[in-house]
Amino acid sequence: MPSVPYLGIGAHVLVAIFFAIHALRTGRNVYWLFILFAFPLLGSIVYFFVEFLPEIRGSRAVNATGKAVRSIISPGRALREAERAVELSPSADNRIRLASALFDTNRLDEAVVQYQSAAVGLHEFDPALNLGLARTLLAQQRAIEARAVIERYMHQEKNRLPGDLPLLYARTLAACNDREAALTQFERVVAEDPSPEARSRYGEYLHGIGQDERAREILQAFMADVKHWPRNVHTLNREWIALAEGVLRQL
Repeated sequence: MPSVPYLGIGAHVLVAIFFAIHALRTGRNVYWLFILFAFPLLGSIVYFFVEFLPEIRGSRAVNATGKAVRSIISPGRALREAERAVELSPSADNRIRLASALFDTNRLDEAVVQYQSAAVGLHEFDPALNLGLARTLLAQQRAIEARAVIERYMHQEKNRLPGDLPLLYARTLAACNDREAALTQFERVVAEDPSPEARSRYGEYLHGIGQDERAREILQAFMADVKHWPRNVHTLNREWIALAEGVLRQL
């Protein structure tokens, strides 16, 4: 049928648009936009293996939109499904899934228990598990324990931190009042992967420790970039834009 090829082309373009949004949101080099739209199929395949796949196990941002949609359609559904999965098979993967759902519903104590129960065997150094456990501990204001989790993972992986772990580590160092280490880690993060969240959080931290000139420099550059974003990218990052604007009003 003649409609099939058009459907195929449309799917390729949709995938390219998805990866383009991911590239913009996470601060990837703008040359990816040319590759993705000049060669929608091949470009998407290359982007998936080079940029997307290495972070997918350790990043919440990749699934944020999907989680938001699911929570609107059926509040609590993800948690119920995760609990049912653990009842049927209490595997490490299912426990990590349940822990993430518990975190999203602010049941932090239970999330820690599930993460710790899953940290056995091959999963002990799973990036998603370590990210989830550390962020949950940090949310409980247990920054020293969160730091220990991340640094143990770093020791095992020879200082390699995938996905959202580098930014979480910077935030954890800041919460531990280790100013020098936090500044070094924040600078590394915004240099290597200047996502909207990283830049806004860094500006907030700089303001908090009295380095207002550097904070203004970081946040004004961020807001200058925001002006050139498409509306959908702006919407995806409204939390970090609002944070940056709020800090700038205080400077």
